[in-house]
Amino acid sequence: MDKFRNEVAKRPLLIFFSLLFLLYGFNCLDYFFTMKVVFGKEWVLAHPQYETYEGNPVARWFISYFGPSLGLSVFKILIGAIFTPCLISLYNQSPKTAFKVLGFACFGYLLLNIYQIYLAYFL
Repeated sequence: MDKFRNEVAKRPLLIFFSLLFLLYGFNCLDYFFTMKVVFGKEWVLAHPQYETYEGNPVARWFISYFGPSLGLSVFKILIGAIFTPCLISLYNQSPKTAFKVLGFACFGYLLLNIYQIYLAYFL
């Protein structure tokens, strides 16, 4: 166990970027499920009896301006382009805090994706 901890301690930057990659994977899943749940024709919530919309007002503006697919894509890319340099700068100042923020963001996206799977398949 100590050997494993020593190896992990030598590579914090690799672990940091692996978690950042995981966060972007969750972001892509969020894009997919948002498109299917809110805008998909064959899914339950897109049925005419349900009123569906994007809850985030900034994302909703991008969707109304660029259209559903391009608007949500542009929004997700801009969020990543803003979040990544901020997180890397935080990592340079305080690696422990950056890991906490990144872990919290990954956990939040995980919960969001579980909720969207519930909406898509079980509602």
